[in-house]
Amino acid sequence: MRIAVLLAVALSASACGGSRQSGTVALVDGYHFGFIRSTTESSVTFDPADFLTGDLAYLVAVREGAIKEGGAVPDDYYLSNPSTLTPTLPVSKHPGVTVVRCDAGCSMGAKRTWASVRRSIERRPWPWWLEIRHGVVVRLDEQYRP
Repeated sequence: MRIAVLLAVALSASACGGSRQSGTVALVDGYHFGFIRSTTESSVTFDPADFLTGDLAYLVAVREGAIKEGGAVPDDYYLSNPSTLTPTLPVSKHPGVTVVRCDAGCSMGAKRTWASVRRSIERRPWPWWLEIRHGVVVRLDEQYRP
């Protein structure tokens, strides 16, 4: 039931357009893709989005006008962000955090602390995966983008 309610709220919000809305919308437990818009020591304001690949990426990119029918989706992925909801979520005291490192080549999974990453997140527009358990963010993984 919670999923259906959240989906209905998200769909109605995306249909309305307009500016981003923050609030107390809770995301269900699991992994969520999107953008971190702001942080505090104990919370993140999160902008959920969709990380799409393959045929679904193509169909949504055409529908949203990002590419023309018959065109190609660059790098075979598309980020769709129709929702205007930006819930603020609590973060556990010591969440797991991994980032993308690009020294001599890029690799995902470099471990960091929340304190060391938090201050730079808003300057880095990269997308993130959040793991939520019992309504609390327990893990944050930066998503690589070519």
